[in-house]
Amino acid sequence: MRRINPARRSILGFKINNSVLVAAIILIVFSAYYRIHTMYDKHYLEDGQTEIICAEIIDVGVRHRGGLGVKNKVGYIKFRYFIRGEEFISSSESFEIRENIKQYRVGDCIELIVSLEKKNIKRWNESKGTFKCR
Repeated sequence: MRRINPARRSILGFKINNSVLVAAIILIVFSAYYRIHTMYDKHYLEDGQTEIICAEIIDVGVRHRGGLGVKNKVGYIKFRYFIRGEEFISSSESFEIRENIKQYRVGDCIELIVSLEKKNIKRWNESKGTFKCR
């Protein structure tokens, strides 16, 4: 009986299974997209017009992060801030927030640096922590 081998390609002298090649291409595309997106945000926050603002925490909790069958619990905070009279509501989630969930309270504030050119680009100054809103 003859054994059927899956289709393979030879790249730079290495024989690679087609399914591994497809997975590698998908990984490269997603990695490139993430890197470009990160550089784009960094450009607006470091080289563009920005403003430091206080955002009020309006919700705190722990939820399941879904995706690919993985059900990890992450902590999240939801916050509201205003830029030139316009209200924005956003959130942040991480395992670090879950581990320190008691330090985040509804009504407290966090410090954000926000791009004035692209108002959806922001970064939370986590080193400052939370503080009472004025």
